Amino acid sequence: MASLTLPLAAQFEFGVGAAPGDYYRMRETSAPVKAKPDPFATALTNELLATKTSDYFDRIGISTQDPAMDLGMYARRGFGRTELITLLLISENSKEPLKELAKKRARGARLREIASQFHLSYEDIRSKALVLKNALLEKIPANLDNTSHGSENAEPSTGTTPSQRTP
Repeated sequence: MASLTLPLAAQFEFGVGAAPGDYYRMRETSAPVKAKPDPFATALTNELLATKTSDYFDRIGISTQDPAMDLGMYARRGFGRTELITLLLISENSKEPLKELAKKRARGARLREIASQFHLSYEDIRSKALVLKNALLEKIPANLDNTSHGSENAEPSTGTTPSQRTP
């Protein structure tokens, strides 16, 4: 009597294979992706480099190696353009690092409160920030400006116009 034996499991080879650690080796060999600098942060950095003293970024606590990336980081974290310039002006006049002022703002402190803590006129700082922001926006080519959504005067972090919120 002939016995028929069937294999219990069949194995097929498709020519594609992966070992358990392949994914991690692939990630280790790929270069880290560096974020593109924000066009507004780049324009702001160039303006500050042209108009301020050489130790300006050291005084406000921004990296001197790549200040545009540092300022762009604040924009990516939700700080609006006018808000960022206002914090820079407060930092410049109060000698308080920008990072500390940004922490206060992130915790809910109003810009007016932060300025008054250092006996600074919020109205003067706000008006200077608006003038600087508008001048910088004129320098950025329209195709590089990444805030084409929302109202014309809207800040990217909130999507509201200045008349819709209190500082």
